[in-house]
Amino acid sequence: SDDAARNNFPLVSPDGRYLIWVSDRMGTGASQIWRMDIDGGNPKQLTSVGGGVWFPQLSPDGKWVVYGSIGAEINYHALWKVPTDGGTPIQLTEKPSWVPDVSPDGKLISCTWLDEASGQWKIAVIPFGCGSSVVGGVEPAAVRLGMRERVLSILQTIRDRFAQDGAAAHQL
Repeated sequence: SDDAARNNFPLVSPDGRYLIWVSDRMGTGASQIWRMDIDGGNPKQLTSVGGGVWFPQLSPDGKWVVYGSIGAEINYHALWKVPTDGGTPIQLTEKPSWVPDVSPDGKLISCTWLDEASGQWKIAVIPFGCGSSVVGGVEPAAVRLGMRERVLSILQTIRDRFAQDGAAAHQL
């Protein structure tokens, strides 16, 4: 896409028809999720969020984009999903959470969430179809890294676990 100051997080749909990405091409200062045909035609804005969006992930069937955002009605990072064909976003979490990763079978989403009581970022695994509070969550063992390194370490652990069986969530 040539029409933006920033284009990030590119994803190709599982069927190879679409490119999904995050862009601030509208000049509002808030990045949004966009979809276009793989040949570059038919760009379509999928989100319109004042706080912007981060870390999009596609469902394995390519029908949904899961992402983190600060929505208009809330003042914390939450997970949302929006149909790749466009439509109304659905809020997935009610606690501060971000950096989603969808399991290979499309049934689960892993993420980090803030346990406000302890001030610790923890891991949660939630059902893909939920629309309720973050469930689960464990503190990664002996991790004292910077936030970026911590998130990358946690995500790699979760991806490794999903790659092993893809069927069930495990507390890490």
